[in-house]
Amino acid sequence: MKYFKFSNMLFALLFMITSMMYIGCQKEEQKNLKSDKNLEKRDKSFTPSMSIAKESDYLVFNSFSDLDQFLAEANTSSHTSLNSWENQKGITTQRQVFYNVMNAETNLDLSLENLPEQAQLVEKAKEPYHSTEHNQALNAGLIRYYGQAPNSYWDYSLVEPMVASAVNLNGLVKVGGQLIKYSNFNFIYIIKDGDIAKLPLAISKTDEFENGEIKVIKTNPYNPEGTVENHETEIRSLCYSLPHENTFSKTNSWEQNGQKTFRVKVEIDGRAKANFGSTSCVYGTGCTFQVRTQAQRKNFWGNWVYSSSFGPSLTISNATWSYDMSLMPTCSDYPTVYNNNITGGSYPKPIWSTFIPWTNNGFFPMHPSTSGWWVWNDKKICTTINMQNYNIPATYNGNGPSRWNLVK
Repeated sequence: MKYFKFSNMLFALLFMITSMMYIGCQKEEQKNLKSDKNLEKRDKSFTPSMSIAKESDYLVFNSFSDLDQFLAEANTSSHTSLNSWENQKGITTQRQVFYNVMNAETNLDLSLENLPEQAQLVEKAKEPYHSTEHNQALNAGLIRYYGQAPNSYWDYSLVEPMVASAVNLNGLVKVGGQLIKYSNFNFIYIIKDGDIAKLPLAISKTDEFENGEIKVIKTNPYNPEGTVENHETEIRSLCYSLPHENTFSKTNSWEQNGQKTFRVKVEIDGRAKANFGSTSCVYGTGCTFQVRTQAQRKNFWGNWVYSSSFGPSLTISNATWSYDMSLMPTCSDYPTVYNNNITGGSYPKPIWSTFIPWTNNGFFPMHPSTSGWWVWNDKKICTTINMQNYNIPATYNGNGPSRWNLVK
């Protein structure tokens, strides 16, 4: 009988110790999350360095260079400052929708976590539900879910999320007189003279197409959980200018640092596609070379979400890369190779450093001259931009360059 009582006492003691350890671990994880509790640690004001007009409900840029520079500035600015600037401008971008959804979902989560314990149990027994902002954005096709349950999560549905700070809810922006629509699938539509009345014709196309008035670009749809197989086109001594694509990305797995309630990831999104011009002769190219950050935490129901309560800092110190491309005077000719510069000749490797104090879904284009659009009226493309090598020493949420290995 004494042995039985002693066993019960020992069991109770062990249960209390285990419970205390569990609660302690949970509190420690919450402490880690709350270390970045401030919603924004970036500047509270945003003033772009270029002139930007407004037409109807979308932004108008004088050139692709202005658009590229705007994206570099916007993507390192706070959501609060960008919202204020957009409100003054009288437009709403897809970036603002994403931020509003994230903020609303975070507030819903906090309200549930602050309920009495019994009320929390009642809510947890229900099917997970969402904010009005989430449901509206999902129904409008502005966000979608990626990955497999139970690890699926919502993110941009925009074909090129890097431009989310510049496009309206319909994916529209005007650049250098051309009206561009970034779809929520895998197409980019270009109206060459900017006449919006021609947009329905472009949208009706189901494959790549070009005539004197419109151009339809088909590309790989955005998928943050996808893998990329890198490939590159070799420079040829005699070249025929044809559409082609180079990819030079670096993907990574999620890092949880032994914790259960949050995870982070840093990757390189690198690709260039020469397809501006005809199918037999291209003279323009787009290029994406950017650092991509993601930070998520588990919500009230234990599902992964972007949260305005969790955004670690990102530090990049003395990143270097080397790239080349080749242009020629006619559609079939002997090309001239350019190294580390798109305007001609050979230059030293670029060097780039940055510090972003708060980011959980960031797109940070590398500069100079390796993200954006370029069109040459007097030259044709033999091979588009290709990264021969890069070394991007990134530290994110305390995880250093050796964890992310952003090296080619």
